[in-house]
Amino acid sequence: MSIRRATDAQDAPCIVEYGGRFFGMSSDELYVLRALDGTRTPEEVRRHLASRQGLLVSTREIERFVARLGELGLLEGGEAPAKRDTGLRWSVGLSEAQTYRLCTSALWLVRPATTWAMAVLVVAAVAAVCTQRSTVWNALATGFGFEVLVGIVILGIPTAALHEILHGAALIVQGERPGRLGIGLVGPVTPVMFIDVGRAWALDQVWKRVWVWGAGLMCDLTLAAIGVLWCAAWGTWGHGLAWMIVLTTVWRVVTNVNPLWGGDGADLLSEACKTPAVMGKVAAWLRTLSGRWLVGRIASPTVTPRAVRVAFLATMLYQPIHFGWVSLLVWGVTNTIRSGRFLS
Repeated sequence: MSIRRATDAQDAPCIVEYGGRFFGMSSDELYVLRALDGTRTPEEVRRHLASRQGLLVSTREIERFVARLGELGLLEGGEAPAKRDTGLRWSVGLSEAQTYRLCTSALWLVRPATTWAMAVLVVAAVAAVCTQRSTVWNALATGFGFEVLVGIVILGIPTAALHEILHGAALIVQGERPGRLGIGLVGPVTPVMFIDVGRAWALDQVWKRVWVWGAGLMCDLTLAAIGVLWCAAWGTWGHGLAWMIVLTTVWRVVTNVNPLWGGDGADLLSEACKTPAVMGKVAAWLRTLSGRWLVGRIASPTVTPRAVRVAFLATMLYQPIHFGWVSLLVWGVTNTIRSGRFLS
């Protein structure tokens, strides 16, 4: 097991590596972890923390924390955690070796020169949308033909795969190897494509980790930019393959950036707040405010780190953007059904 702080600050959160997995841990939790030397009872640990660190926790909280450490395989004599745990109910996909070979073939897409070219395309696409904004708005508000909706579903698979492959390629460029690439289920019926890039937490520089988290989003933005420029040049707003690509990739960007979904947006927000797994701490804070303790929650409810408040505020401010985009798509589908073009 190795422990390092995310920043040089004395009270900075820590990143714990064990069994090929990485865990975010607050400075308070680290104090508790170090006090658990195997000789003290939970009550003795509580008194030790109160006298030495000024940390006020209950015996029950310490017992819950110990139970959580056991679940994660971090206690001596316990089983090591599964290296490939993705948090999915079910998953199937490539092996790590196959994933590595596939991601290696896409390394040219995450080189600096290619990234700059992608950025230029995105800027050009934004300019095109601004100059033709009334046409774009009409295309979104009028509705979509049935073939467009089917195309969005079909295109979602290869574009999602490319998104995940670029995450893995960016990790390889930084000197680490990705885990498995595959498809799994979140909840009872929600399919998602995933790649294990947890090794990004082993990178010691923020910009390297941000490069990994943002590679997939840059891929989606570039595909959307290509579709926008094609529609602007040939006037295919509202129909055609390019329009399908625009809707598919913009949907993924808007959804993936939302920290509530726990995807790229949550990782980028953790970096911005300099707090690993910050959304988990936001959830714990909200549980504390509602009078319920989250298993493994150690910090006193009277102390709310500034990073947690900032992350919560940023998440809430983003929700109108996500809701607005979803509402716009629902409006378009509704207009399609009403006009009788859905099955035409």
